[in-house]
Amino acid sequence: MEKWNYITMKLWKYKAEVLLPHRLIVLLLFLVSLFFTDIAYCYTLSIGHFSPSSNTFTSLVITDLSGLGPSVDISFHEDSGRLVSTSSKLLPPNGKIRLPVETYLRKAGNIIVNSHSEDIVGEYWQFYENGSVIVIPLQSSTEEKQHFVNGFRFHTCSSGLLVISDPYGSGPTVQMEFYDRAGNLVNTVSNKLRPYGVLISELSNYIHWHDLGKVSVKSLRGSIVLHCRYLCGNNNISAFPARFPAHELLISDFSAFKTAKGRSILVITDISGRGPNNRIQFISKQGISKLNKLLPPNGSIIIDISDYVDNVEKGVIQINSSAEVVADYWERNQQGVLNNRAIGNFGNNLLISCFSPSKNVQNLLSLLNFGQVSVKVELQFYNDEGKKLGSKGIVLKPYKHYEEPIDRYFGNMNLGTVIIKCPNNNVLASSKILSLEDNRLMGKVYAQMVR
Repeated sequence: MEKWNYITMKLWKYKAEVLLPHRLIVLLLFLVSLFFTDIAYCYTLSIGHFSPSSNTFTSLVITDLSGLGPSVDISFHEDSGRLVSTSSKLLPPNGKIRLPVETYLRKAGNIIVNSHSEDIVGEYWQFYENGSVIVIPLQSSTEEKQHFVNGFRFHTCSSGLLVISDPYGSGPTVQMEFYDRAGNLVNTVSNKLRPYGVLISELSNYIHWHDLGKVSVKSLRGSIVLHCRYLCGNNNISAFPARFPAHELLISDFSAFKTAKGRSILVITDISGRGPNNRIQFISKQGISKLNKLLPPNGSIIIDISDYVDNVEKGVIQINSSAEVVADYWERNQQGVLNNRAIGNFGNNLLISCFSPSKNVQNLLSLLNFGQVSVKVELQFYNDEGKKLGSKGIVLKPYKHYEEPIDRYFGNMNLGTVIIKCPNNNVLASSKILSLEDNRLMGKVYAQMVR
């Protein structure tokens, strides 16, 4: 009996000394793995910051779409990658915040936003003393991929800049390939970004601007984000992210008059390297004009729209290509140079931000149904605190523009959100930023797709 008790005591001691600590260690390791898995995931948005003069002010606008009010951590880096300042903010549920960038970063650099929530939207608003406004969405870069830019610009544009930034601190090597409009590879340049740094390149340094067609940019290790800026005369600055290649592209709000040759230009560039055929339709109140254009492999075509249509305002361009292309629309009028990007990604939930820095600025919502049947869309309005201010339904007829000033929905508040819910993917949405003093177009906001 005593021997049995002795053996039992030994077994309990063994369990206490060996098995229990082992199970405890396994449990602790499991809990630690959950903790680090949770904190390791981070959704990152970023943009390269560039102020060409001291007469600008820039705002970073971040919107919550989750309704949960997530936190965001924002870091501001010089172009060398050196960390200058940081800020942590809690977003109001369904609301938005605005940060004055110059308070945190006084020269060219990199802005990085991190959050545990993917349901956020970041926008970069830059206002110039001459009245121009550029609005660029912050971009996420989750994998190594190739980016494309249409290198065309009007002769009145003095500068075309490529702004490339490193969002993750990997210090990637960036390779840029410059093609002429015939599709010939003219120059290849490689540069290494410093971790979290920014590279700003003048496109015409690598190929004459008159010959420049496609620009291909890829990271050989790590991820990058980029956008392109153009300075056209003294009064016009335009900027846009890298183009998204697609088989089907749409451009709204084109104008063309045969008495104004060379002032309404469509540029289409081959991304595939296969030289695709393109079916192009110019749609307006006057009807539909069609043409086919074959692209040279890796090349670009420049189309003077006034050669095909006349006396058109607020027209629509539809491009169907046999391979992936990118496209831009350029217009030169009394107000200066305008650039409209072609849209190839469509969604049924869209977001437009409204921001009026002064009472002399108006935000004009513009909707276009490019489908074959009428659709009913719902507009929802939220203030910066996330409070829903109201909603309304609108029926959009095929290929008809709908425009409405939206500042009045937000009262004295100069910051708000419009959510556009569509039954299908056949609606284009944007917002024109107008000066009430002279009814001049200051800039344009393109809707972002949201979940």
